[in-house]
Amino acid sequence: MSDPVHSDPILTAEIKKLHDVGFVLVPLTNDGKTPNTFNILTEEERQESIEESVDGKEHPVNYIYNHPEFWNEQRIEKEKTRFKNVSTILGKMHLRDSEGQLLYLDALDIDSQEVFTILCSLSGPDGTKFENMIKHFCDRDVIFLQMYYY
Repeated sequence: MSDPVHSDPILTAEIKKLHDVGFVLVPLTNDGKTPNTFNILTEEERQESIEESVDGKEHPVNYIYNHPEFWNEQRIEKEKTRFKNVSTILGKMHLRDSEGQLLYLDALDIDSQEVFTILCSLSGPDGTKFENMIKHFCDRDVIFLQMYYY
């Protein structure tokens, strides 16, 4: 069994796959919670991060989110050892649709059969059923549905 505290980095190929499907990558430390972003920004990016922030401080995770072009194959290769684990940020991705519009990463966490049943009975303003809304969103964006039954 692997030791999660002293884990090896995630395979670069896996990180690249996540990037390719639109994940906004955030490398995590061994605890699986803390962003591993210390000194990840170049001096120019650090300055831009400070200028963009409301508190005048550097915020690497915000910078990554606000700059979808941050990750590319070369940067993933360079920073691969940071990825003891990985997270993503919901919202805009680096991917675009066929019309050049930004795509968004959305999530819907359904934690019970009762909630799922209620959602399935709902209709949108145009009468579209929940199941059809999910299909529409999946056609436009990447959606992850988590369903937990206790």
